[in-house]
Amino acid sequence: MLINSSNYNNSYTVDLLTKILMKYPVINTVNLDLYSNTLELSFLIKIKTTDNDWNKIKNRIHQKIRIFNKLEKNNEFHLKIIKEDHNTLTNLKLISKLNQLSASEIDFIIKIIKQNFSTDILTGKIEKNKFKLNSIEELLELIKTERDVNYFGFRDENKIFIYE
Repeated sequence: MLINSSNYNNSYTVDLLTKILMKYPVINTVNLDLYSNTLELSFLIKIKTTDNDWNKIKNRIHQKIRIFNKLEKNNEFHLKIIKEDHNTLTNLKLISKLNQLSASEIDFIIKIIKQNFSTDILTGKIEKNKFKLNSIEELLELIKTERDVNYFGFRDENKIFIYE
């Protein structure tokens, strides 16, 4: 993990990316762009979908988000969904505005992905040691005021890497 320890606020961002990657092994990469105020979660899926199948999945995801928004009385939570096909794998990217995101929305995103892709999603295998990290909700609040920085986190074997 690469950390710039001279900047105190960086530690919250690094903690957030680390916590997300450790809590949700189905997430392949996390890209936090504080300049554009977005959080991108990507997932690797072991299948290639046809355009028709993809449109059905995408519509189902959007429908579940609309229902979630109604139940939570939240009109701000929206996801941009991008699919990239690579030979036998699909890279699925879900992008949300950081100020519209909470830990419950991240939990909901993960549930949707697991429901739609269950056995076809590639997962990381990180052993959860006893890390003392703040909750995702606390870390999201701490970094919402930061700007002009882009962070990228990913998992490789038993390691998590965070780059600024």
